[in-house]
Amino acid sequence: MDKIKIIEGRLVARDMRIGIVAARFNEFIVDQLLKGALDALKRHGANPRDLTVVRVPGAWEMPLVVKRMAAGRRYDGILGLGTVIRGATPHFDYVAGECAKGLGQASMQHDVPVAFGVLTTDTIEQAVERAGTKAGNKGADAAVSLVETIDLLRQLESCVGAGKRRPGGGGPRRQARRRAMQALYQWQITGQAGQDVYLQFAGEDAHARVDQELFRELVRNVTDESEDLDAAIGELSDRAVAQLDPVEHAILLIGIYELKHRAEVPYRVVISEAVELTRQFGAADGHKFVNALLDRAARRLRPTETAPPPEA
Repeated sequence: MDKIKIIEGRLVARDMRIGIVAARFNEFIVDQLLKGALDALKRHGANPRDLTVVRVPGAWEMPLVVKRMAAGRRYDGILGLGTVIRGATPHFDYVAGECAKGLGQASMQHDVPVAFGVLTTDTIEQAVERAGTKAGNKGADAAVSLVETIDLLRQLESCVGAGKRRPGGGGPRRQARRRAMQALYQWQITGQAGQDVYLQFAGEDAHARVDQELFRELVRNVTDESEDLDAAIGELSDRAVAQLDPVEHAILLIGIYELKHRAEVPYRVVISEAVELTRQFGAADGHKFVNALLDRAARRLRPTETAPPPEA
């Protein structure tokens, strides 16, 4: 054993951004799981500002929301909390099975650790026992497992140097657009006020490497003008705005805003930056959709700049 290198995750949640998806169904039990999870995270060093709780109707809806959150790359890890209790019909098997499978798929697809804190019990008494009474608190247990997994993955990334690294390069302006995209993604998912999202992101240490003035302008002004920007997107898209992937939606909001209000930035740069963000964070072919829509927007919003040069 002396020559064998052993890598283990540490139970230190400092500087970890964690999203918690909690079901409202069986809320009196899930609330206890949530309390246990939050307490465990704070006791292991998590900053409350780095924790986001998203409420969903039930366990069935949880995988889609977790998938969207994982796709946004805003969180180092995600914790799912819920309670499914067996009844007299096969409903339990469908809901519990699909929830577990969906959370696992979201984790593997987006390379983000997802902890399973969903109780699947035969009786309500069993659920209560596992929500902070004689069988412990499974919400807290899942939170601690998530912290350990996040730290383990960080060590593997730095020590082994293999696998997919999270994108994060580029100059201060590119970082500002990237951070603004993440902030606008959270704004869509959580329903927080734009100012609150801005203040949360502005207080994080990584923000020091960002063009802070540009970041502030994008987050504040895009959230303030979102209705007008969405109207412009709707006129140029063959998809309803409500059906857009939230990552691509955030990138389009930034792109349209820059085309309208930041004339000093060449339209080709606006489109190129948006396409690069979509390649990193969006769906497989999402960059094609973003490229085409912003190209149409540029021709409408900047007709002189996009006009072909006069013939000699």
